[in-house]
Amino acid sequence: MSLSKPCEVKIWTSSHGTDYHYFPSSLFIAFSQNTHPRKNELIQLPLVNALPGRQTTDKFVADFTQDFANISPDARRINIIMMGDNDVRNCDYIGACRVERNVGQLIELHKDSRHGLIVCGLLPSPATWRHTHSLFQRVSNRLYKQVNTANINSHGRKIAFLKTIQIFLDEKGFINGAKFFERDLIHLNSTGALQLACHLIDSTVSIVESFEQ
Repeated sequence: MSLSKPCEVKIWTSSHGTDYHYFPSSLFIAFSQNTHPRKNELIQLPLVNALPGRQTTDKFVADFTQDFANISPDARRINIIMMGDNDVRNCDYIGACRVERNVGQLIELHKDSRHGLIVCGLLPSPATWRHTHSLFQRVSNRLYKQVNTANINSHGRKIAFLKTIQIFLDEKGFINGAKFFERDLIHLNSTGALQLACHLIDSTVSIVESFEQ
């Protein structure tokens, strides 16, 4: 993926990505503070498409696909799918299967294109972790496998998987709700939003650089 100008970056997410939950401002800080020598050559400051309560429904796939079709012919895009656990928290097993199926469609959409895709593991909610953790792990593991399968052939080498849960863990391996989450233990606080934004920018720069190789 040889770059003549920096890639557009668009993040597709749920309420975690809204102004109300600190993410756009945190993203600006993380982008400004990133010290990778080729950052400005590789990526632009990401745009955020965030919708509170968003689930990985057929409508989400349709909106994503329409936006994908409207990318400027002279642009290169890195799409990032960074969903919370709304599907799993609200729809249990049916929601888990829907994430796997519909994100799989978006992986297929990118396989023969000039555009890149980063699929993030689900963002956790400590409030419901006891109920959702097994499906949460299943979904993240299966998304990882789908990305790996796509990368077996040459058309899939601009697709990557990014783990996220580990940046919110304490030294004992538990989700640190008090440090990174609001009182509802679902949404990130300002510390958590900055933690996520820095992880995302650092990782995206490295991933896009690897796409060139």
